[in-house]
Amino acid sequence: MKKFRKKKDNVDGESTPKKKRKFRFGYWLLVFVLTCGLLCFMAGIGFCYYIVKSAPEFDKNNMFEKESTRIFDSNGNLYATLGSEKREKVTYDELPQVLIDAIIATEDSRFFQHNGFDAARFIKASASQLIGHGGGGASTLTMQISKNAYTDTVSSGFEGIKRKFTDIYLSIFKIEKQYTKQDILEFYVNSYYMGAGAYGVQQASLTYFNKPISEINLAEAAMLAGMFQSPDAYDPYINPKSTESRRQTVLYLMERHGYITSEEREIASKLTVDDIVKKSTNSTNDYQGFIDTVVAEVKERTGINPYTTPMLIYTTMDRSKQDYINDIVEGRNKNYKWENDVVQAGIVMLKSSTGDIVAVGAGRNKKGANTLNLATFDYQTKRHPGSTIKPILDYGPAIEYENLSTYGPFIDEKTPYGSGSMRNFNGKYNGFMTMRDCLKNSVNTCALQAFNMTTNEQKMEFMTNLGVQPEEGITKLPQSYSVGAFNTATPEILAGAYAAFGNGGYYTKPYSFTKIVYRESEEEYTPDIERKRV
Repeated sequence: MKKFRKKKDNVDGESTPKKKRKFRFGYWLLVFVLTCGLLCFMAGIGFCYYIVKSAPEFDKNNMFEKESTRIFDSNGNLYATLGSEKREKVTYDELPQVLIDAIIATEDSRFFQHNGFDAARFIKASASQLIGHGGGGASTLTMQISKNAYTDTVSSGFEGIKRKFTDIYLSIFKIEKQYTKQDILEFYVNSYYMGAGAYGVQQASLTYFNKPISEINLAEAAMLAGMFQSPDAYDPYINPKSTESRRQTVLYLMERHGYITSEEREIASKLTVDDIVKKSTNSTNDYQGFIDTVVAEVKERTGINPYTTPMLIYTTMDRSKQDYINDIVEGRNKNYKWENDVVQAGIVMLKSSTGDIVAVGAGRNKKGANTLNLATFDYQTKRHPGSTIKPILDYGPAIEYENLSTYGPFIDEKTPYGSGSMRNFNGKYNGFMTMRDCLKNSVNTCALQAFNMTTNEQKMEFMTNLGVQPEEGITKLPQSYSVGAFNTATPEILAGAYAAFGNGGYYTKPYSFTKIVYRESEEEYTPDIERKRV
């Protein structure tokens, strides 16, 4: 007989409820982690497939003999060709061991151990980037070949990630699988632009040292090895101080990795860039100053070097006006004679209505491309504007904010300046004068008086709207600014500022080209030209 047990009641006479099932946090956490891991794995597989399918085929010939960049004037006439390569190729056997050691120590210390991708170095660089300490130095020599010949220099966003992994794929599966380490080094030293119109280390050695690459010494090898990081920044004809600093870094790395002794490093350190580099003898295009200006602006706006990426560049140069400026700068104009060969000049001619740079006088006795440019290169030519600043910081703001007229009265007399008084260039005072005469005769006391009429904020707004900046860290303009005693002016900056006075009060930052066409993709780039009422 089946027995039934009577359910016990609790003390209140109610049945005991069933226990609720506990929420299994660990189980669901595991499910979540596994799901995320699976999705990430699938996304990684998809990304790798995308990289493989979109990666170009590696052809060593694509590293050399690229098309040239062509530069046209404002009428569409060709006046310069860049990147017509001066290149003397060299074989691995012709490379001196000291140069190989310098390159390996500087660019890729584990080159002969990895398969094109140095995972440890990549992870270290990535971690450094994540914590905000910079992330450079992850690319191997093989990856640099890929970047230089096939991808690009984009380093941020999805395109930067895609570029990096494309370089990794090409390095491991297309380059290192098919070529020896010696072949890869040969590609590397022959493919790079090395400044001063030279491509590859053989041509660079001939250009800078007047000797074949097989004959260079430790001091010279260190300089060349240092240039691979940035041939423009470390061009000894343009930035000898930066080049020397980089050369010293290479020597330090060579000692650190055991390629040279401390004694060898000390001896090589004493032979500076000025000692080892021969003077530039490059023939100069008649329009080289304008060419350098265009190249610098293209690189600033696009991040791409016209010497290494073929382009069609349509510039604002008016050839007749440029020829006239050339005649003045080079002493061929009969109406203007230079006192001697030491005197220098920087000239920029603008079309006031548009901001077009129509002519550039980069300097007298200019030798070679990308040499000293006294007209437009900010990092080379910033000087005191002197009295040319008076309409911009003194009289202009006084007219704008205080309604001063050109016949407004001034008294040319001792005017408090710091702990003393402002003096005129001739040491004399003229008494009553109009603003027009004060400006025409460049009277310092009146300029200071006009400077004092407006507030610091008004002066700052007026000058910066015209493209003139105070020195770094200056928020309160001192009285010395009234006569241009500060270092932020170039002929280009001042020409742009003055153009607004003749253009109805509209300012346009000066520009030297109107359009770029990339020859390989036929993609067009048009600079964003901002015209604003100031």
